[in-house]
Amino acid sequence: MDILIPEPGSRAPLYDRFREYEMELSELTGDPPEAKYLFFANHVHGAGWGNIMQELLLHAYTAYRSNRTFVWYDNGWNTDGTKYTFYDGKRIPSRIHYQPSYKVWPLVGAQPRSNPSATRPFGISEDYFNVICPSHSRRKVAADQIFALIGHEPTAASVVDKMIDVVGAMPDKCVEVPKPSRNLFDVFIFGDGRRLLDVWPAYSKSPILQEFFWSSLVELAFDTNRETFSPTSPSATTLGSTPLYPYSSDVSPSAQRYTPLPGLLALHVRRGDFAEHCIHLAKWRSTYVGFNSFPELPDRFEYLPNTSEQERIQLYRPHCYVEVLDIVRRVQEIREAERAAGRDELRDVFLMTNAPQEWIAEVKVALNAMRGPAWRSISSSRDLIVNREQQYVKQAVDMLIGQRAQVFLGNGFSSLSGAVTMFRMANGISPGQCRLF
Repeated sequence: MDILIPEPGSRAPLYDRFREYEMELSELTGDPPEAKYLFFANHVHGAGWGNIMQELLLHAYTAYRSNRTFVWYDNGWNTDGTKYTFYDGKRIPSRIHYQPSYKVWPLVGAQPRSNPSATRPFGISEDYFNVICPSHSRRKVAADQIFALIGHEPTAASVVDKMIDVVGAMPDKCVEVPKPSRNLFDVFIFGDGRRLLDVWPAYSKSPILQEFFWSSLVELAFDTNRETFSPTSPSATTLGSTPLYPYSSDVSPSAQRYTPLPGLLALHVRRGDFAEHCIHLAKWRSTYVGFNSFPELPDRFEYLPNTSEQERIQLYRPHCYVEVLDIVRRVQEIREAERAAGRDELRDVFLMTNAPQEWIAEVKVALNAMRGPAWRSISSSRDLIVNREQQYVKQAVDMLIGQRAQVFLGNGFSSLSGAVTMFRMANGISPGQCRLF
């Protein structure tokens, strides 16, 4: 159980300068008469990075489709106002604002390039929403109301469509999906490709994904560590020196900014709590999460329906809680597949991982002993040099590296891997270069 520590002066940063910037952005947009707002007060908290991120982006998309200004909220481990939380024996910030991690520019206030003349703000902060829409003035729409109107097992597209029908048509300026209402997009939707991916054709083309940019804090960490995971040529440009706009009109801004890095293979290797989590997934007969279930992806996970529980646990392990030999085997297969496809030779390996240094060292030794050309570089999340503020958004740095790799090899049961796959698919990277253990 987390122990909440409200003491000031902790070394964990509180991102106050980002909160002030968020408020300034929102105040600049003002509160025009045409604006209508949508706030998801029931958003998930105390969950993993990938879980929170995928929900926030679909919330933003729902507001966009409902012709309402999205109210963005903090990524929080608790909601009691405490500044610090003890998690896994370490003091961390209780809330991290989204400006330090990513900045879907429309989401945080800028007008989307696809609709620069829009009269309503695209996004405002929760703090500013509390100023212009006091709690007593908000129309409350519980998720159960939406589910009741759908009338069948909800999918992501059916939830969005019904929110458009109900919330989009409301005359009320301020609308809130309140706590403790159910999540509109719950783990069962995000965990099932059949219920999630029906939203993809429209969602993938929206400004939410087409104009998604990581924050300057994350991009700076990427640039700072670039020589560690993907050594550059002397003429290479950094993200920090590349303007966000303008971009060519026929390709999404996100795809143009985050082009694949030739020769880089990024692996997402979950350890730690996944040892037990993978056993539970096997017992529950869980499938790959929704964004790792695109029909175009080459890797599937299937087993015979009469498989026993113990047999399933053994079948899940090399796909979910991978060991050193599993990594070497898959890397060898993917390296040969890239060569057979006539693409750039894979030369660099980056491990996105929460594993301890000792285990990572074993992986590096095993990869260096593989047959074939020697690797130019092998690095991991533990090798990245970051400052105090970047330390608590390192998952985002990992994700940006995975998003830009020539090949991404993810964990099919991880929502963070699923988010990386989602960004790569939205940016038009070949499904054959989005692989799974």
